[in-house]
Amino acid sequence: MPRLEQSSSLALSLSSQEDAIVALLADTCRWIEQNQPQIEPAAGVEPVHIEYHEGWKCEARIAGGWVRDKLISQPSSDLDVSLSSLTGHTYALLLSQYLQSADFASSQLAQHPVFNVAAGGSSKQPWLGSITRIEANPEQSKNLETATAVLAGLSLDFVNLRKEVYDGETRIPTMTFGTPLEDATRRDTTINSLFYNVHTRKVEDLTGMGITDLQEGIIRTPLEALQTFTDDPLRILRCVRFAARLGYRLDDGIWDCLESAQGEGVRAALRDKISRERVGIEVDKMLAGADPHRAIHLLHALGLYPLVFLSPLSEPLKQLPLGSTTVNSDALGGEATVQPAQTALLASCILDRMYRSVLPEALPTLHFKDRRPVQDHPRLELFFDSDLFREQAQGLLAALKDKEQRRRMFLAAALLPLRHAAAHERLEKWCWAGEHVIHHGLKLGKTSTREPLAALYRAADILEQPELDKLAVDHPHSFVRWIPHFSSRGVAQLEDKAIAGLLLNRQPAITDSRLGVNLSSSLLISMVFDLAQRGYSALSDASDVAVGLKDSDTLAPSPSRDLHRAVAQYVTFWHLFVDLWQLLPRAEERPRLDGVQIKEAIGVAPAILTGRIQKNAPNG
Repeated sequence: MPRLEQSSSLALSLSSQEDAIVALLADTCRWIEQNQPQIEPAAGVEPVHIEYHEGWKCEARIAGGWVRDKLISQPSSDLDVSLSSLTGHTYALLLSQYLQSADFASSQLAQHPVFNVAAGGSSKQPWLGSITRIEANPEQSKNLETATAVLAGLSLDFVNLRKEVYDGETRIPTMTFGTPLEDATRRDTTINSLFYNVHTRKVEDLTGMGITDLQEGIIRTPLEALQTFTDDPLRILRCVRFAARLGYRLDDGIWDCLESAQGEGVRAALRDKISRERVGIEVDKMLAGADPHRAIHLLHALGLYPLVFLSPLSEPLKQLPLGSTTVNSDALGGEATVQPAQTALLASCILDRMYRSVLPEALPTLHFKDRRPVQDHPRLELFFDSDLFREQAQGLLAALKDKEQRRRMFLAAALLPLRHAAAHERLEKWCWAGEHVIHHGLKLGKTSTREPLAALYRAADILEQPELDKLAVDHPHSFVRWIPHFSSRGVAQLEDKAIAGLLLNRQPAITDSRLGVNLSSSLLISMVFDLAQRGYSALSDASDVAVGLKDSDTLAPSPSRDLHRAVAQYVTFWHLFVDLWQLLPRAEERPRLDGVQIKEAIGVAPAILTGRIQKNAPNG
């Protein structure tokens, strides 16, 4: 867990690139004070008149995450620059003007390797990207206009120090220029309220709590939690994200707020006031972070799970056919039941234990217990921490080493209660309810998230309990039913290896490089779902399975014997496909015959039969 050591100096160690940017920000402020320039007219730039007066000062501070990460020796390439007396966009435009000025070209800083400007200046400014203005949107709790630009390879956001004034009953504030203290207290957490003054080159902890909380590993709000979350409900999710990422504990004030009667109002504001895009961004960062399981646990413990992973579903949901994620209404079953959120927690827990077994150094170490801690599962930990499991399942677990695959699998685990449930999309079209949440509730990308998740869920149905007998053509649940364009006529004795190869090559839910889907991730998520469903059923059917269960928020896995037997089934399947039959290199093998070759062989253009001929031509 990254912390600021008690004996650590508060002086930041800057890279050459960072040192140059800090110097440039300070020099720009000094140039503005001395020359009091106006914004030069330019196409697409709204005219702005700056009201200068005697004693007018321009101060710049780097705020928030960059300061936090520098103090705890974490990498950071995003800088938030807070201005005392200019809006972010105005300052960014003046910064651009300064970089083009003779004053900058003749300065010592211009000779810095980061800039290296020839005498006389440069109008192209290759180190400064285009400046983008982002308007405020108070109705969505986006209260400040910001400007963004890439400067010398680092991403900078420019914004003014703010003070929020609320009038009467409205929750939409009037934004005015504020003092550094007023700005610091209006941030999400104390560890994100630290400033780095570019003029004095010192860290400023104006809340008086940021440094201490970095040392003790605490996520705390600068004001009362209710006030902070009411101002911007998204801050609840940010607190969860930083707690999971850094391995810090949530302050009691956050728990008190969300567990009190006022917590429902805060959750309602998160649901109604915050755009789903902003929610999706935070959740995506949680799942791509260091400890996605703890993030999912905290969301559930704080009563946020339904708002995040079950929204905006509307009843009734329908039963989705096995192996499907998109169907017409006439293929649906009866009304579907959303499974308890505990199935998602157990699936996430299983993934977490596997993740820790292959990459233990990647996860933060917790030296405390949350008020509602992540439930321990002794049997689960003992099994997945064993050398036997690591040795047997190493290849199968390879997908967890990939950050993007891992993000998708933890999202798949979080959506497990929606398995086999369909939501109405449009007209006669229904889709897997998880797709509906991803698209409408989290606003995540189609090819990055929605389609890969749908493929994982189809694969989980296809590969569930992968008995080797299912490779037989005449098995009642044979894998051949999942092989597109497969005809069993005359192939009753087709070898198991051939069936396995066809399944791997033709079933896009199992193999699709475009979506980053492969046998490792498909088989692994199928195993996780299987184990989670077995574990939840064991708890529901037998009270003596649980060890120390006290409330509905805890789950025990299935007994170790059943766990070992189930895992062995998937590991055996993996070794058969990969080690014995060596099928992975042929997973996306192209057809041996192309259209021209088929035409030459049969003497006529096969037209619509081309695909079928290609798929049934042996690959030898």
